[in-house]
Amino acid sequence: ISGEACGLNEALNLIDRLQLHKVIIETDSLTLVQAVEANKSIRRSWGVVVQRCIDFLRRNPSSSVKWIRREQNCVAHQLARWAEVEQNRDWAYSVPDCIIPLIQKDLGFCNPL
Repeated sequence: ISGEACGLNEALNLIDRLQLHKVIIETDSLTLVQAVEANKSIRRSWGVVVQRCIDFLRRNPSSSVKWIRREQNCVAHQLARWAEVEQNRDWAYSVPDCIIPLIQKDLGFCNPL
């Protein structure tokens, strides 16, 4: 769960940096989504990320955090692999070539707005 929480934290960093207010965050960590939805303090190392997400959702009621199955999360897993190799690359404004084919595949699985 710590790895998924780290990913959520990085997503929140990017959302803040881009000043986005209406986003859908999708994760394959059911535990993390349930913790955010429960709106309770978590006494684990990843609890601070859950609280940060809860606070973000309060400030941005048009946003949400959704659970999706692992096989629906291909882009995120490829990005994680890519980030291990390209540690200092910033992809906030350009899409890495390695995920372009996966984005179209994942679009069929995305939760509707």
